[in-house]
Amino acid sequence: MNRYIHTIYCDDVRLEVGNKQSLMGIYASELWVSDCPVMLPKICIVVNVSTPVDQPFKKLILRITKDDEVLIEAPLIGDQQQDIQQGFIENGNEQDDPDRRIAIVGTFVLSPFNIEKNSVLRVLADTEIGELKGSPLKIKIGQHPLAV
Repeated sequence: MNRYIHTIYCDDVRLEVGNKQSLMGIYASELWVSDCPVMLPKICIVVNVSTPVDQPFKKLILRITKDDEVLIEAPLIGDQQQDIQQGFIENGNEQDDPDRRIAIVGTFVLSPFNIEKNSVLRVLADTEIGELKGSPLKIKIGQHPLAV
């Protein structure tokens, strides 16, 4: 099994009863604005980085970039997180399940979010065995070609 990163871009993330998250205004692969410059109140990014249980992360640094600019750099694995991963490996349910994985999930909020030109928002995960690239959000200026 391989490591992977999954990203969801949306307008808002709300915490609901029962420790659930509701994602509002999810973007597929593009965010269109009719004119620029424009300032959005926020853009939220939900990130899920997953690894097989027999390959726990030794290093994990998330980077959120807009074109070549690093907006957020977040080191997520230190001694405490390695201990948590090890505890999950040793004490987790279904230890004989070959599909068991360790997932590190985070929500990032870019607020306010300025759009000045066509650009690309991207999440990268730097690990001890290489870089994982999340799906980008392409920010485009103009009218969406399918708009009526």
